[in-house]
Amino acid sequence: MTLMMIDPHKHLSKKQQDTFYPAFRGACRPPMVKLASLEVGELWFYDGLCLTVIACVGDKSLLVAYDPDRTRRKVEAQFRAAYAWLFGKRPNPPDDLHLVFAAREKRSGNLLVRRCIPGDWAGIPGCVPLEPSRRKHPVGWRPRK
Repeated sequence: MTLMMIDPHKHLSKKQQDTFYPAFRGACRPPMVKLASLEVGELWFYDGLCLTVIACVGDKSLLVAYDPDRTRRKVEAQFRAAYAWLFGKRPNPPDDLHLVFAAREKRSGNLLVRRCIPGDWAGIPGCVPLEPSRRKHPVGWRPRK
């Protein structure tokens, strides 16, 4: 993968968004930790690089949020609600999910970015390969038995 040099504290241009979207999706693999498979996509977790994020990678969508210190059930519900918002089925994203990026591919193939908030999370694609995640699941989660 090509190293992406994006200033995480500046808004991404349309061209950068089009490049960033597949690069971040490509980063959602080990050493990130796959938490769950939902009907809206796979949840991936990463705790490293002085940040903790969860990404939901759907067939044609990507949601990224800072790690919410919530239970598994609550986080899964938040990502389902964010997905519904991304596809226009809810008026607003969940209030208590710190959603920093939300994009989906339209039928035309163009990318629709509904949210892109600058931050350190945007540097993840530029750090591939990532160092191993420090934790295997978010603080509020109990591992499934």
